[in-house]
Amino acid sequence: MPATEFKNLINIILSNPAYSKGLLEPIDFAPRYLLNRFLEYLSPDSKRYYSVLNPIFSMELEYSPDNRIEQVNVVFLRDGVMPLLKFFILNPAPFDPGPLLIIDQNLSALVPESWRNKVLLRVGYHKTSETSESSEFSGESKKLFFISPIELSTPMDLIETELAFISDHIQEGDELLFYFSSASLRGREHSVDDKVWGYKILEKIMTKFRANPIRILDWKEYVSLDLSDVKYYFINPLQYFFTDSFLFHDAAQRGAKPLMIEAVSTLGNSFMYEVSHYHGFVIHQNFESYQSYGVENLAGLIFELSMSDKDKKISPRTLNLASEEFKDWAQDVARDLYVKNSHKNAQVPIY
Repeated sequence: MPATEFKNLINIILSNPAYSKGLLEPIDFAPRYLLNRFLEYLSPDSKRYYSVLNPIFSMELEYSPDNRIEQVNVVFLRDGVMPLLKFFILNPAPFDPGPLLIIDQNLSALVPESWRNKVLLRVGYHKTSETSESSEFSGESKKLFFISPIELSTPMDLIETELAFISDHIQEGDELLFYFSSASLRGREHSVDDKVWGYKILEKIMTKFRANPIRILDWKEYVSLDLSDVKYYFINPLQYFFTDSFLFHDAAQRGAKPLMIEAVSTLGNSFMYEVSHYHGFVIHQNFESYQSYGVENLAGLIFELSMSDKDKKISPRTLNLASEEFKDWAQDVARDLYVKNSHKNAQVPIY
């Protein structure tokens, strides 16, 4: 995209009167019961945080009155693979009028051609002090791992791959802290107790890191933890439900540092949006290196998968998490993206 066109898109963000004021109350998109259950299921990853970019899940747009969509210039979609696929299938063409969408760059191949002029991509960054002599932080012996213990997001075969990957960045004697996020029930603090899958993952962890002290955190322990001397890493390999977690922002603004970092600089058409003093997002629109999955041509296929012979009046909106065929297909797409991305974004950019 030419620089002038990209600048025009960024100006849409900057034209928001609240931009210069910092934080903005999250817009209420009139969530319904099903939406609340979805957000509750992913809590605390789905917990709301304040930003003028309007960070929400596309499901919140789905259940909002049309006039609410028209009232915003930009929407920062926190979606993972499955909800984003569903969103583009239900909405094969951009809203008119409607906001710009900002999505995770790992999912850019899911954006239909019809949407690409209304979509920006993002990648998170972490700031480092100018006095740092190396691109690696040093001295932190505590490692904090956020794990989404949901089989669709974290299949067991990929757990072993992830643990092998991060083991290269762990030294003997490092204290390993694990917080099992998502899949928790309202009123429960120990999400690991809520899912058998969490126990299976925990068994893998105990076996892999026998030489390290291991501590499993509940929510109260996590929020009271001093993160200034902690490195963190997300184990959410397929990014099936979400790409933007409240925990990422919480950990970063409390001083935690990414386990793996890479010194990079912004090039070409890009815009740095600062979320806190410590972190933010680089926003760009580089689709050139990505091949679309042609989602606009799949609406009919997925619609048929969700229908039974006896129910020909089914609405496309019943695609919502109900169709096993759709969920399985979405996981196949997520696996494909995982292989293509191949940990290229495991190293968090620093500036």
